[in-house]
Amino acid sequence: MDKNEAIEKLNKCIDEEKIEDSVIKKQTEKITSVGSKMAYCREIIKFTRKEMADVFEINPRSLANYEKDISQPPLIVLFLYAKYFEIPMEDFVDDFISIEEFSVKYCLFHFIKFKVIYKFMYNM
Repeated sequence: MDKNEAIEKLNKCIDEEKIEDSVIKKQTEKITSVGSKMAYCREIIKFTRKEMADVFEINPRSLANYEKDISQPPLIVLFLYAKYFEIPMEDFVDDFISIEEFSVKYCLFHFIKFKVIYKFMYNM
């Protein structure tokens, strides 16, 4: 291997490492927390934190802390969210399912029915 080939090979390795770094950066940018998914579910049905906290019988401040990723929700809260919104629990806890993917999987129409049912049950 001559000098030029060695330099070319070295440059290729450096370029591949840069590409690898950009792929890692893109993957970490896709990370979506449990809290942001909880907030998304609440916001899509236009519930306040108070309304949502009432549904799950938790403190609204605790819910705010979960949504802002200040603290992690207990397993029972995640379980209740998953059951309430008919979303597999894995999708809530999988950090690599972005909000975009999440919203496509569980479209707006799916969430609207919960709002209608809730309002009907509690405003009779």
